[in-house]
Amino acid sequence: MDNQKTAPTMELEHAIGFSGISAGLHYHPNGQDYVYPAGGCIVIASLSDPHNQVFLRGHDANITCLSMSPTGRYLASGQAGSNADILVWDYPSRQLLFRLSEHDFGINAVAFSHDEKLLVSVGSERDARIFVWDMASGNIVTTQQKLQATVLAVCWGGFHRDVKRRDTTSYLFATGGTRMLQFWVLNPASGELVASKVEFGAPVVRDYTCVQFTPDRETMVAGTTSGDFAVVHVKTRRFLQSIMACTCGVLSLCTFDAGVLVGGGDGSLLFFNSEFVDSAKQALVGPIAGLSPL
Repeated sequence: MDNQKTAPTMELEHAIGFSGISAGLHYHPNGQDYVYPAGGCIVIASLSDPHNQVFLRGHDANITCLSMSPTGRYLASGQAGSNADILVWDYPSRQLLFRLSEHDFGINAVAFSHDEKLLVSVGSERDARIFVWDMASGNIVTTQQKLQATVLAVCWGGFHRDVKRRDTTSYLFATGGTRMLQFWVLNPASGELVASKVEFGAPVVRDYTCVQFTPDRETMVAGTTSGDFAVVHVKTRRFLQSIMACTCGVLSLCTFDAGVLVGGGDGSLLFFNSEFVDSAKQALVGPIAGLSPL
């Protein structure tokens, strides 16, 4: 007769926690899931069932940035620390596709291109490098070494357009950071990467926390630690205006055809229409670190 007693077991009911990193919240196009980081894990949660959570593990330090590709096919996450790996995940299978290990000291931002063929990653202040990766192979397409300023945010703007605003085969992305707002044009065949700074005219000193292109790709908006956001004309690379939004800095942006949604460090959630006029405002508790369109 077996006198051994079965040890009691515990079942995880629900994990509560959110790292609160900038651009860390993503709504999946399947209409059922949302994704966010919690410490060193990526959490895939169901909107309809709070008990349905999937944890993607692979980092050995806190996740510092998270990006979802436009169709939801891929996830990419970067971490702090000396390893500073970027992990690229296949969303349907929840499997790790690539571990990208070129950066040192930490990753500040990652983003997928509109066609999901490329991933751009930006290292921390000590790393000071940009890499662009091929999502078919995990190989490096190009790199930019020794950045002159700390980059905190990156966003793709589709294909680069010529003077007649026709798409070319080159890609466009923008970076924002410490007293820096810049455009980059990438030739994916040659790896040539050309940078151009935003032309402000009069001196404007700002630290940029987040960047987004409008859906028509003709305008770029960039949030700042000062609580305003800059509006930039993509074709001319010229600064158009600065719009005051909140206190405690702009932490997140989300662009639509109808306008721009702004999340503030003071808990302000504001909507500016296509003319950049403040047309709606809601006060929430705590900073709004992430916004994601439904």
